Amino acid sequence: MILDHNGRSYPIKKDSLFITSNILDNISGNGQIGIKNQTSESDFKLLVDYVEFEKFPSNDEDCVKIMKMLSQYRFPQCLISHLVLGMAGNEKDTLIIRNNKEHYVSRKMMSLYSNKFFKHYEIEFDLVFKMDDPFSDSAFQSLLNYIHHKKDSHPIEETNDILLLADSLDCPIIKSRIIENWQTEIVIMYITCEQLENQTKSKEYEKIIADRIDEFIDIESFYHIPFPSLCRIFQSSNKCLSDDHLTKLFTKLHEKHGLVSNTLFSLIKKESRADNPIENGSLIDFQSKKIKKLEEEKEKEIYDLKNKLKDVENSLNTKIEEISNNYEELSEKLKRRDEENIKLHSEIECFKEMQNKLPKNHFDPRWEKEKPPKFIDSIHDAINEGSIESIIYLLANGTSVNEKNDMCPLKLI
Repeated sequence: MILDHNGRSYPIKKDSLFITSNILDNISGNGQIGIKNQTSESDFKLLVDYVEFEKFPSNDEDCVKIMKMLSQYRFPQCLISHLVLGMAGNEKDTLIIRNNKEHYVSRKMMSLYSNKFFKHYEIEFDLVFKMDDPFSDSAFQSLLNYIHHKKDSHPIEETNDILLLADSLDCPIIKSRIIENWQTEIVIMYITCEQLENQTKSKEYEKIIADRIDEFIDIESFYHIPFPSLCRIFQSSNKCLSDDHLTKLFTKLHEKHGLVSNTLFSLIKKESRADNPIENGSLIDFQSKKIKKLEEEKEKEIYDLKNKLKDVENSLNTKIEEISNNYEELSEKLKRRDEENIKLHSEIECFKEMQNKLPKNHFDPRWEKEKPPKFIDSIHDAINEGSIESIIYLLANGTSVNEKNDMCPLKLI
C-alpha cells in the first residue's frame, strides 16, 4: 500500500497503524492513502520510520518531534509510551528549572523515582522540566541526594519540607526512605538527649515518638531506647495499637529487656473491638490468645499437608496397581505364546521324522497328479490346520517340512 504525504510516496504495510489513525484525508480506489498537512518531509519520515519500521530516533529532539506528531495524529498511546521509556532509560543528564535556577539531574533516576517527572514527557513533550515551590534550595538538594542515592545530612527541622517536595514530585519510594531515615534520626537524637539530660529537647523528641508510636515500632533503632524512657513514651501516647503491632512490639522487647517488658502492657492503648478480649486484660491473656491462634494455624497447615500427602499416596498406589496388572497380563500372554511355540515345534519335528522314514516312491501315485479336496498349498498351514491329505500331497511332490511359503508363513504365536 502507498502512503502519499504532500505528493511524496511511502510504502506501508496493509495492516499499518497509519490506517487506524485519524490522519487519513482519503483512501483512493487503488488503495493509496493521501495525507496533506504542514509537517516537513524530514519530520514525517521520522514518523514513518518509527511507526512502520520500529526505528528508534537517534536523539532526544527527534523523540520529542515524533511524540508531538503521534499525539497530533492521534496514534495509539502505547507508541508514545514506548518512546518515553526509551528516553527515561537514557543515562544522560536532563535539565530541571526550579524557581528560575538550573539543575542537571540523572534522567534515568528521576524517571525511576518521580512519577510526575516520567509523565511530563508523555503529556508535555518537553525536554526541560519546570517547577516552582516555596522550599529552600538545601531541602531540594537533599531530595536530589536521596534520588541519586547520595549520602545526605540535613537538619531534622528540614525533613518536613523535603517530604512535601517528594509529594509534589510524586516520589512515594523516596518519601518512605526519608521517613525511615528521619525516624531513625529522631530516636538517636532522643537517646542522646536522655544521656545528656537535656530535658527540653528530650521531651520534644519524646512527644514526636509518642504521637507516631505505631510507625516507630517498625524501625530497629526504636528498641535501643532505655526501658524507663519507653515507659514514659507509652504512658504519654494516645495511639491505639493493633494485635499485629503488639505482637511485633513484645517479641522485640522480650529479646531486648526480657520479662521486665511485661510491665509495659498496662501502659499501652489497645484497639477497642467487640471481639478483643484483651482490651483490658493482662499480657498473659494476650500471649495466650496469640499462642492459641498460632497453634490453630499450625494444625490447619498440618491437616492440609496430610490431605495433600494422602492424595499423592492414592495416586501412586493407583499407578502401581495399573503397572502390576499390565505386567501380569503381559506375562500370561508370553507364557501362552511359549507353550504354543513348543507344541508347534514338536509337531514339525514329528513330520520331519515321517518324511525321512517314508521314501517318495512309497506314496500312492495318485497324490502326484491330483490335488486333494480343500487343498492347502503351504506345508506349515496344512500342519496348523491338520489337513492330512494336503500334507501327504505336498510331501509326495517333494515339499520339505523346512520350506517356507512366503505367501503363507508359519505363525508362532
